Amino acid sequence: MERSRTEQARRWGAIAVRSCAAGAVAGLLVWWFARAPMSACESQVRLNDPRGAQTCLDSYARSNDAHDLAWAAKGYMYAGELDEADKLSHQLLAGPLYGDAHGVLSYLELRRGSAGAARMHATLALMAHTLAGEPDGRAKDAISLSQAAWKAGDFTTALATADEALRLSRKLRDPVKQVAAQLARADALLRMGELGGAARALNDAIDRATRPCDQAWVHFKTAMYWMEAQQAGLSIRELEAAAQANRRCGYRDISTSVGINQAWLLRFKEPAAALAKLNEATRADGELFETLLLRGYLAADRGDLDEADRHLAEAERLEAPDADWQWEIERARAELAAAERLEPTLGLVPLVRRRRRAPRS
Repeated sequence: MERSRTEQARRWGAIAVRSCAAGAVAGLLVWWFARAPMSACESQVRLNDPRGAQTCLDSYARSNDAHDLAWAAKGYMYAGELDEADKLSHQLLAGPLYGDAHGVLSYLELRRGSAGAARMHATLALMAHTLAGEPDGRAKDAISLSQAAWKAGDFTTALATADEALRLSRKLRDPVKQVAAQLARADALLRMGELGGAARALNDAIDRATRPCDQAWVHFKTAMYWMEAQQAGLSIRELEAAAQANRRCGYRDISTSVGINQAWLLRFKEPAAALAKLNEATRADGELFETLLLRGYLAADRGDLDEADRHLAEAERLEAPDADWQWEIERARAELAAAERLEPTLGLVPLVRRRRRAPRS
C-alpha cells in the first residue's frame, strides 16, 4: 500500500503542475498587458483601482483619444468584467487601435476557455502591430499566441512563439518583457519534458526580475518546475517565496493559484490542511474545474464516495482549464469505480501510472 500511495503522490504532483499553470495563464497575460508605457488615465487601472475603467471613460469623453478607450477596456478586463471589456474592444476595432483591441479580445477568449478564438485574435493583433511597425505590440502578441497554443496543447507552437517574444524583447532591451517571454518558454518546455531548458529559462527570468509581481510569477513558475522534478520540499519553498513577493504586488491570480497548488501538495500528507487551503483559495474566485476535482479526491480518500461523485459531476459541467485536463474526469471516475469494488479499508488505487511527457502539436 505504501508503494501505491507513493505512485499516487507522484501522479498528483504532475496534475498539480497542470493545475497551477492552467490557472495562471490568464493571470500572466494580465500582468504582461499591464506593463505597457504610461498613458493619461492608466495609473488607476494598473493599480487595480475599481474606479480606473470609469476614469478612462471620462477621459475619453473629453479627449476622444482611442488610447483612453483602450485603457478603459483593459481596466474592465483586469477587474474581471469581461462583457464590458468585450463591448469596448469591439468599439475599438473600427479605429486605429484595432491591433490592441484584438489583443484584449485574445485575453478575454482565453479567460473564457476558448483557445481557438484566443489564437485567432492574437494572430490578427500580431498582423496589425506588424503592419504598424510596433515591436512592443508584436512582443505582447507573441506571448498571447504562446499562451493560447499552450492551452490548446500545442506545445511546439507555444515554444516557438515564446522564442519570438524573447527575441523581440531582447531587441527592445526590455527586461520585464524578457521575464514574461522566459516564463512562457518554461511553461512549454515543462510540458514537453525538457526540464533542463525550463530550468535555464527560469534562471534567466529570476536574474532579470526586479519588480514584486515579476518575482512572484518567477517563484510560482519555479515551484511548478520543482513539482515536475518531484521535489515537493523545494516546490513548497518556492510557493512561499511567491506568496511573500505577492504581498507587495497584491495580485489575486497569484494568491489563488498558490493556494490551489499548496492544496494539491498537501493531499496525502495533511488532508485537513489541503481542504483549508482549498476553501481559502475558492473564497475569492469560486469553484474551478481543478478545485472540484481535488475535492472529489479528498472526499474519496476519506471514504465518502457519494460526495466524491457529486464534486466530479460539478466539475464535468465546467470548462476544463486546457486540453491536457480533458481525460482527468474519466480517470477519476474509473478510480472511484475501482474503489467501490475494493474493501473499504483499501481506499483508492492508481489505475494508470504517471504518464510520460511528450511534445504535442
